[in-house]
Amino acid sequence: MNERQLEVLVELHQGLDRLGPGGAEFTRQAYDRLPGLAANPRILDLGCGAGAQTLELAKLSRGSILAVDLFPVFLDRLAEKVREEGLGDRVSLLRADVGDLDLEPESFDLIWSEGVIDIIGLEKSLAAWRAWLKPGGFLAVTQACWFKPDPPAEIQDLWTRAGVEMRDTAACLEALERAGYKPVGSFRLPESAWRQGYYGPLAANLARHKASYSGDQEALEVIRSMEEEMALYDRYSVYYGYLFNLGRKPVGAGRG
Repeated sequence: MNERQLEVLVELHQGLDRLGPGGAEFTRQAYDRLPGLAANPRILDLGCGAGAQTLELAKLSRGSILAVDLFPVFLDRLAEKVREEGLGDRVSLLRADVGDLDLEPESFDLIWSEGVIDIIGLEKSLAAWRAWLKPGGFLAVTQACWFKPDPPAEIQDLWTRAGVEMRDTAACLEALERAGYKPVGSFRLPESAWRQGYYGPLAANLARHKASYSGDQEALEVIRSMEEEMALYDRYSVYYGYLFNLGRKPVGAGRG
């Protein structure tokens, strides 16, 4: 994806509460499955986007949150919400590439990331993030997984073009264990997390922007690609989706 296409992609997501599949109820469901989490946890939210899950985590916990994203337009929207909710003393924002961070080792009780780990790279992310967790700290991530074997070729091609190495649910969990986490739970996001939580609002944005991009072939190609993604999900959603994976760094584990 070139610079112009990335710019268009960001524009098409402006104003959305979520930049990928999800929902407040699924954030709550995952958070409630973290046994023994610190009462006032220090939370790192990676790839926070407009911060729907960031704000939900602030409601669920009494801790502090560092929310990280690369794009100012999303961080600005989150900053406005943080001010409106009076959370400025608990939620801090950092503009940075989540795949290239230098953070203090063993400084977080919980690392949270919805929809980003596949883009950065699963093994790379799991290793780096584990080092930032305190012993006994938790990891909560959503990642794309195959739910059925032998998915149609056009779906495999879609994810390959997106640069995502898709795995089945067992392989997703195995990767977590190989990286040194103890699995503490997982669940699939339902289709509503995709249709109502993401694609519905996104489709409305695409329709609004189409006319303004008339004659801009690169922009229209981005829209066509996203419309293709949504159409394929309509046809093949039984084959794939997001798995919410929850892991814990063992209490006796070192910084690596």
